[in-house]
Amino acid sequence: MEAKLIFAPLVRVSTERSERQGESLRTQHEQLSTAIASLGGEVYKWYEGQEHSTPDYERRILEELMADAQAGRFDAVIVADLSRWSRDNGRSKQDTRTLQDLGIRFFEGARELNLFDPAQAFILGMGVEVAEFFASQQSYKSVINRIARAKQGGPACGKRPYGRIWDKATKTWKIDPEKQTKIQKIAKLYLESDISWNVLGPMFGMNGASLHKTLCYRCGDEWEQQFISKRHGIDETVIIKIPRLLSEATIQAIRDKSEGRNSWDKKGQKHPYLFARIIFDAETGKALTGTCNSKGVRYYKPYLGCKHRYQVNADVLERAVLSELFEVIGCKTSLREAVFSGSPIGKVADKIRADLQTKMGERVQVE
Repeated sequence: MEAKLIFAPLVRVSTERSERQGESLRTQHEQLSTAIASLGGEVYKWYEGQEHSTPDYERRILEELMADAQAGRFDAVIVADLSRWSRDNGRSKQDTRTLQDLGIRFFEGARELNLFDPAQAFILGMGVEVAEFFASQQSYKSVINRIARAKQGGPACGKRPYGRIWDKATKTWKIDPEKQTKIQKIAKLYLESDISWNVLGPMFGMNGASLHKTLCYRCGDEWEQQFISKRHGIDETVIIKIPRLLSEATIQAIRDKSEGRNSWDKKGQKHPYLFARIIFDAETGKALTGTCNSKGVRYYKPYLGCKHRYQVNADVLERAVLSELFEVIGCKTSLREAVFSGSPIGKVADKIRADLQTKMGERVQVE
């Protein structure tokens, strides 16, 4: 008696909406159940769910199916139609060769395609090629249409700006009064008190980082929508006008205070650095910053952006600089030359006298 074929039914939809409605999944499920029963086979596992329809996207369900194929857990793959197998012809050819090598059969409904037959392999390839074309075309139209909607002033991608409501009937933006009041209250509290974003956010049921971004960059009268599709060569940003939640002066005050808090150490330095941000890296021109190891030894080092990483012992550097400074101060001649940019005091005095005589002559002429 011939053994029953063990099938791996591949059931997929390309949109979340189709998955929620369940119609396409249910239809494919019924078709494949009928086909498998007519072939006298049985199901190893249903590989089903929602995946992105655009070629080149990761196909989690297909990856799982191919992994089980490598493990020899079924005899045949079955799909309701060829577009459910793949919409990427390059990936389809790769997986088809794998199925050939493993001796796994391929079915479209109750009809078997012989993967070793050039004519039937051509049919499979053409079916996938057509599906790839329509998926790519659909993706391109989707991006273009969303850009067009954005240029008309409406929301077309990303998370909508906080505290604004899009009125579909009038195609205009309006403010959510409750959220605006909330934002104004938060802004006032932030500017009038010494409080961090991580503390302020939870007080109003919001994430601190998200609140910082909203108050500093999302309360004005502009909203950016960015559309990027490498496959179609699209990288476009559309800026639309929306009603503002805070005045520009208030937003700027919040930004200034936020930036100031990033550089102000409210608790004071644990380890003092005499020349922190006063001495510079010669290659990058950026100031060195202080750091301390676990043993309490202080160092000066460049920021992470510097190509050459190094550190200088702070005690050695500070003693060397102070020693030179005291030597200069102790020598009157050297001090005078340093004060007058290296010029001898006599030359500087002569120049001042000459300038004074010139000015006095000009005064006499005016009188």
